[in-house]
Amino acid sequence: MERLESRGQPLFVFDQGNVHLYRDDHSPGPSFAADWSESDLARVPPRQDNTRLTRFLDFMQRLVVCGLYPASFETESTTEDLVLTRDARNFASWYRHVLLERHEMVPEFTEALREVIDGFRDIRMEKVGLDTRALMVMLEEFNERYELRLDEISDGQRALIALYALVRLAAGQGYTLFLDEPDNYLALTEIQPWLMELADACGREVPQAVLCSHHPELIDYLGGDGGLVLKRESSGATVVRPARELGGEGGLRLSEVIARGWDQ
Repeated sequence: MERLESRGQPLFVFDQGNVHLYRDDHSPGPSFAADWSESDLARVPPRQDNTRLTRFLDFMQRLVVCGLYPASFETESTTEDLVLTRDARNFASWYRHVLLERHEMVPEFTEALREVIDGFRDIRMEKVGLDTRALMVMLEEFNERYELRLDEISDGQRALIALYALVRLAAGQGYTLFLDEPDNYLALTEIQPWLMELADACGREVPQAVLCSHHPELIDYLGGDGGLVLKRESSGATVVRPARELGGEGGLRLSEVIARGWDQ
């Protein structure tokens, strides 16, 4: 059974193969049979009497849930993807979409990358087929410029490009970011500049960001203000505590408190 409510009143109910829609005033609307093996919530078209349901769907479409796996990034794109996949495999296709929709943001994005990737100059989508384009990275070394395909640069460089794109290119679009271990593949000197970018954008260009990490740099930079520590008990239950409650003995950093097991 699948059910969506607003203030305890139904907006959408899927039960035993039947979808039941409700209007904004929660009065019964259309009903129809549907495939029980998948959700039909995303297939409900917007109408004048289901604006609450439409707002929910719009919000869900603006959730980015991602654990970057740069090794899986596809270089060539045949589509323009609105949604980034969970591992960012389709980054080139997502970037291709953003390039068309938000081209005015690209110069600031590439300028930010020039500051964090040695020798970086630009990104372009090169036409390699009828509908296919390849993401090319322009670099410079010893006053000579050259291009590499996305799959020819390092995993760390790919991760930096994707992370800065999520902050710079998704800015102002109402996206909420849920990122799993975003510090993977990054050098220590690369983590904090990106965290500063994200912290400055949160609450303004980016409504909210939720990060899951064990990295001490991230824990110390963000954990004290809005961090939550999740600990699994022997019973299997997960206990959640605000990180600020852990304190610090003798001025120890939050990450050090956790590393020493004093977060009991």
